[in-house]
Amino acid sequence: MLRNLLVFAVITLFTTPAFAGPYFVEVIGGYNTYDMSTVNEFLDSVNEDSGTSAFEHLDSGGSFGVALGWIQNQRMATSVAYERLSATEESSSPEVVMKIKAPANVIRFQLAYAVAKLGPVIPFVQGGAGFIWNNGYLEYQDEFGNDIRHDFSGSTITFEGLVGAEVRLSDRFGLNLAGGYRFADISDVKWDASNFGGYGTFSGPGFDYSGAMVRVGLRIGLNWDLGESSEDDSEDPTGWM
Repeated sequence: MLRNLLVFAVITLFTTPAFAGPYFVEVIGGYNTYDMSTVNEFLDSVNEDSGTSAFEHLDSGGSFGVALGWIQNQRMATSVAYERLSATEESSSPEVVMKIKAPANVIRFQLAYAVAKLGPVIPFVQGGAGFIWNNGYLEYQDEFGNDIRHDFSGSTITFEGLVGAEVRLSDRFGLNLAGGYRFADISDVKWDASNFGGYGTFSGPGFDYSGAMVRVGLRIGLNWDLGESSEDDSEDPTGWM
């Protein structure tokens, strides 16, 4: 499924009638909040059972990624992006040895629309839709000091919306800052059953990566020219160019 999604995204990006340019690569980094209510209820129960405050809530994490896209006209830019989300919680108390590592991967198609061009500053809105999947583990020591590990994985569709602004540093470079919200609840998670005395997998507690986010991007224009120019020849152009 992931391979088919990648092929579809690339075909969509490069085979539309607007196949022109200019193209760009964008390096992105961000800070994300998560709605991990199920996970946090479990952590609270561990704290209560152990009589400690070993765990804080798993409710945020950083991210990094890269996008490849092109500017279709003065106002619109499209891209395909990959982003890696971090989500880790580890015991801070020697009485409880436990770690939850739940990174997630996102591949999405993005559409950005430039609202105006105010000198070097370009306010924009952006929407994205794609696919998110995680693969991680819960690791702890039982009462006999044995290391126990439970692997898990799941996936779902994700949507997001952002509002931001880009500062044009030069003809080739732009630095942008945006904030918004992501919907990404992986509710159907498959857990490895081997450590529970079974075989295969079973459905267990999910991970919800939905939440507010702040994202910074450095957009680098590429010097490709594979089609007709998409520049707007209007007297008062606004947007990306």
